[in-house]
Amino acid sequence: MQSFISFPTIESGLYMFGGHKHTVNGGWTFFEQSHQVIELMIVTKGHQLTEIKDSRVIDLGPGDAILIAPGTLHTNRNADDYKKMTYMCLHFDFEDVELRSKIIGLLANKLIPAHSDLAHISGKILNDIVNLCKDKARRNDFEVQVDIEIILLQYLKQLSILVQKIKGYNLPFTDKEAKVGRDISVTIEDWVNNDDVNSAFTFSDICSSLHISSGYGHRVFKPEMSI
Repeated sequence: MQSFISFPTIESGLYMFGGHKHTVNGGWTFFEQSHQVIELMIVTKGHQLTEIKDSRVIDLGPGDAILIAPGTLHTNRNADDYKKMTYMCLHFDFEDVELRSKIIGLLANKLIPAHSDLAHISGKILNDIVNLCKDKARRNDFEVQVDIEIILLQYLKQLSILVQKIKGYNLPFTDKEAKVGRDISVTIEDWVNNDDVNSAFTFSDICSSLHISSGYGHRVFKPEMSI
């Protein structure tokens, strides 16, 4: 019988923003955008055209989903000029570099068909979060936010199980390099949005603030932006 059982250190760094369910009119379009996090989107009614810049247009019908990789320039629009369309989406990120890389490398920027397990799982977690947020007076309560975090963590667990079944994928860089590349991305975004920071900052300034050389920074930042 074990006399000592240790607990793992847990540092999830879970982050979610910009989630919503929206019904839009015919002809609706949303301007070109990109984020330094993963975006999950699923259509519940109508058809949406998601155009990945310099790549292809993905037609999302009812129940279809898409995971959009960080840094991906894309536009979304209602495929119909007259009929309404309904979709759900959220943006999220977390600290586990290996899972993040596998999600981006194996699942992102492609159609997730409605009949697939991933689409069913994705639709369920978005519906569960929507139901928790219907009460406007309580959506920012601590208990509700914890419930949302639990749902999102369960989703990440299911994604982890799913990608483990896909063979033949190797990480494009080491965990340390991925973390540094991600730190560079976050720092750039923070400095761009911070009025107290000189807008004329350079990439070398970013690297200096993180105590790394600009050469190393360029090497680890390139794969961070390409996956």
